[in-house]
Amino acid sequence: MEQKKPMELGLQLLKDINIVRHNEFRFINAEFGFVTSFSKMETTIFSVGQPYRLQEGRIAIVTNGSARVLINLIEYIFLPDHISLIAPNSIIQIIEVSHDFDAHMMAVDLNFLPISGKEEFFTHFLQQKKNLLFPLSTEEQIQIENFVTVMWSVLQEPVFRKEVIQHLLVGLLYNIEYIAKSKGQAELSPLTHQNDFLQQVFQTNDRNDASGISKELRITLKTPLSAVLPPVYKSTVYYLSQQ
Repeated sequence: MEQKKPMELGLQLLKDINIVRHNEFRFINAEFGFVTSFSKMETTIFSVGQPYRLQEGRIAIVTNGSARVLINLIEYIFLPDHISLIAPNSIIQIIEVSHDFDAHMMAVDLNFLPISGKEEFFTHFLQQKKNLLFPLSTEEQIQIENFVTVMWSVLQEPVFRKEVIQHLLVGLLYNIEYIAKSKGQAELSPLTHQNDFLQQVFQTNDRNDASGISKELRITLKTPLSAVLPPVYKSTVYYLSQQ
């Protein structure tokens, strides 16, 4: 069976107005993308089982339905009132999605962030590239929704108010960090032993360097991953093996 190569998914591609049916539910330029309703936008570019490499960082705020998604070989369950922060260059693959799934989504090029050290910005929040996904309390939902509402309102202005959106975005990211820290490590979906292994495999491949990985991982890597992983992982693993 032919394995699917991850499709590059970046703002340059997403700018094409023909990949969605209702462009009024999104804003997009070369550095920043904002979707106020993923379901109402009706994109034609996503399909179940197809891997995608995200060229920019992503923020996803789930408002309805559910989805099972692989991010860098690790399975995450997206549920209502959950928020996710995904690092640039992550490979995602939708495994299953409910018919009523909806979310606010943002795509952020690192050059859009008006801060120093922006190359490490997402890595800082993601605890060395371990993607964040966690539930929001009612109060936290209101806070995040207020950011979303103000940002979307500003994006409706005839002239793009870049500096306003930049600083609202940084405020949102810092608020996400405060919320994550307040929940503590136990509530941030810590990696299982298997998932930690998969994360090490992905990050080692991304660095193209085997130094620093565990002795156990060095031993396990002697066995082809395709022989030990479920079929759903194989497209991504196959792609990684070719790099």
